[in-house]
Amino acid sequence: MTPKLKANIVLVDDDKVHNFYAKKKLSDNIEGSIHEFSQPLEALEFIASQKVRIDLIVLDVFMPEISGMQFIQRCHALGSEIPIAILSSSDDSKHIIECMSLGAVDFMNKPLKYERVFSVLNNIQKVEVLHTKIAALTQNEALGFSKLIGYRRGLKSTVRFAQQAASSDISVILTGESGSGKGLLAELIHKASARHQNEFVAVNCAALPENLVESTLFGHMKGAFTGAVKDQVGKFQEAHQGTLFLDEVGELSLPAQAKLLRALQDKEIEPVGSSKSISVNTRVISATHRDLVDDVRKGRFREDLFYRLNIFKIEIPALRQRAEDLEELSHYFLKYLAAKENKKIKSLSPEAISKIKSHNWPGNIRELENVIYRAVVVCDSEVLGAHQIEIPKLSLKLEPISILSDKALVDEAQLIRFIEKSGKFRSLKDIEDEILEKALKSTFSIRELSQQLDMAPSTLYKKISEKKKNLKAA
Repeated sequence: MTPKLKANIVLVDDDKVHNFYAKKKLSDNIEGSIHEFSQPLEALEFIASQKVRIDLIVLDVFMPEISGMQFIQRCHALGSEIPIAILSSSDDSKHIIECMSLGAVDFMNKPLKYERVFSVLNNIQKVEVLHTKIAALTQNEALGFSKLIGYRRGLKSTVRFAQQAASSDISVILTGESGSGKGLLAELIHKASARHQNEFVAVNCAALPENLVESTLFGHMKGAFTGAVKDQVGKFQEAHQGTLFLDEVGELSLPAQAKLLRALQDKEIEPVGSSKSISVNTRVISATHRDLVDDVRKGRFREDLFYRLNIFKIEIPALRQRAEDLEELSHYFLKYLAAKENKKIKSLSPEAISKIKSHNWPGNIRELENVIYRAVVVCDSEVLGAHQIEIPKLSLKLEPISILSDKALVDEAQLIRFIEKSGKFRSLKDIEDEILEKALKSTFSIRELSQQLDMAPSTLYKKISEKKKNLKAA
């Protein structure tokens, strides 16, 4: 017995008797709705207003109101992509060929047989599955290295190394300034690897609170600590058979580094609150904007973990080092963001391009995208002009703002008290707050300050925000 097929069908035939028996036969063998029409114009109105998916239209070729060919043409005018099978009582090959040339997927002879409909629906589903696979392959290709803007220019050597890394399970570390595209490259390496069908899991190590690092990476058991109301799978286990991307790995504390090293060495994790280890087959790609060699030298990063992560290093050049890609990147962001905002902006003016090229983009690709995004939002014409390209200067300094220019102020900035009048040491937090306040009175940008203070920009932003809240509360 042929199994029932789930489908919604529209039957269009001016022969009401045939419609009656065809509908009954289909209803007995198909799970779904069968809508029959003896007047094709009514059928077209139904198709135009229908919100439920229609899997197949069975259409008679010869009808007095309009022909089957005209019906197909009107369906196309409606924007309908519903598959249409031709139904004919004659062996008129000329009309069948004409209908097929207009996009009909198949033809059937009267009287309609359910087995034939079943076969057509099966073929349609196979084609849809094939289209889905092709779309997936096309998407993968679109996300491939060859689609990276600048892969033959500014990113040529970077892409070559990334392709080599993708062909192996070797540990990769990506270095480069914030906003240079480390996360995107990590995902492309995963998609080009043998693990591409499994999960790509990204973790921003700089954003992890110290007390949640172990739980986030390795998971925890219910009741392991206050707030652990259920078992939680960690990122290592989530990325089993896939890739775990540890962004800003240099921001992890030394205790967290020790736990990460153990997981990489043993290929086992132990969730917080559990006495059992779990084996994981997880590829790790890490990234940092820091100089880890210097951090190892200063004791801020474990030497053994450094050698474990730094097996295959890929450096991503800053945007100012690949100026030849600026124009193409700008056009790409314009096209993408204009579509996103439903704007009919077609191009950038020569003056806008010149303004973009004159900036050194310390925030790299992320900064460029944000600048283009703002310009797209304010632009109401087909050409985006230079006056709409606004490049904001970073200004997150606490009031009152002073400038470290005269000698007295420089001397004052160098004086940091470590001991209270009572003879006791001041708390590290108080000392850090004083250093931070003095630093923010300078003319240095947040990026420059973060480098001089040896902390991630995100960490500095967080400390500034906390200090502002404390000042308001006071």
